[in-house]
Amino acid sequence: MTYKQRKYLLDLARKKGYQEESEQIDFLKKYFYGNFDYYEEKICNQVNDKDKKYWRLKEQERISEVISILKAESQSKTRERINTSTLISASEIANFQFCPVSFSIQRTYEVESNVKMEMGSFIHDTVNMKDGDFSRNGKTLLMNKIKELPKLYKNRINYSGHLNGSKTFINTELNISCKPDYIISDNNTGEKFIIEEKYSTKALQTAIYLNQKIQLIAYLLTIPDVEYGYVITWRYYSGERNELKLILANDDKSIDNFLISKYDKELENQLKSLLIEIRSLISEGEMIKRIKYSSAKCSKCSVSQYCRHKKTKEQKLTFPYM
Repeated sequence: MTYKQRKYLLDLARKKGYQEESEQIDFLKKYFYGNFDYYEEKICNQVNDKDKKYWRLKEQERISEVISILKAESQSKTRERINTSTLISASEIANFQFCPVSFSIQRTYEVESNVKMEMGSFIHDTVNMKDGDFSRNGKTLLMNKIKELPKLYKNRINYSGHLNGSKTFINTELNISCKPDYIISDNNTGEKFIIEEKYSTKALQTAIYLNQKIQLIAYLLTIPDVEYGYVITWRYYSGERNELKLILANDDKSIDNFLISKYDKELENQLKSLLIEIRSLISEGEMIKRIKYSSAKCSKCSVSQYCRHKKTKEQKLTFPYM
């Protein structure tokens, strides 16, 4: 990219509330599949007009696309759609644990789709697992160190939450709902377990994040005859031709380190505490919650452009979000 393009991109990120350059770059990485530095480093080698003919068309197309997307997002309007339902989905609980502000925004507004949401949907649609098709529509996934993983995936798919019309599971006692990525049946024992997939630009993940654990324990307490599940994280990035590539991000030799049991009482108690907080926010309309700004965390958020908390030290959160 040119210096002018870089400056303009950083300025668009600044308008979204990211004041430091390091925060702006963290935010922009998501739009370049984690490879902003790859596009950025070309600046040093492209200093005059005659060099532009050597730029790859795909690179320039992506830079132009990102600029268009960010401009559109900055001009987008949100429609109010206040959702006061006390039926809480597992993904909403995980979202609240990740950031209560994000939960309130998404329950208040019909947020327009943006590149982060679209990328998540695109990846899920592109690599949605079919029964016995570990290659994911011809896209071979790199295994890294976990040798048990292919065997884990080659069991029979009992349920896929990505399919149109797939069942929503309800826990009437906790009043929560969920649609996991996959329910798998072990080919040898018939035992059922869950696989929940996450996608990240981060190279390695050494443990399951707490919000992911909360989401999985909500599944396990809702879906009958399933006693454990795994959170599998794939790193996505663009290759030399901008095609999507995936590599396992779970950095450990044992798949058991990414396993959650239905009988984890500590997680169950944390889930129930979060449900109390969520329903209190919905019924009372406000809460005081320690909200800590983090450039790494906020840059991953799909509704960060609507958030005023990242620009202030305010701890009061309202619902509906104001």
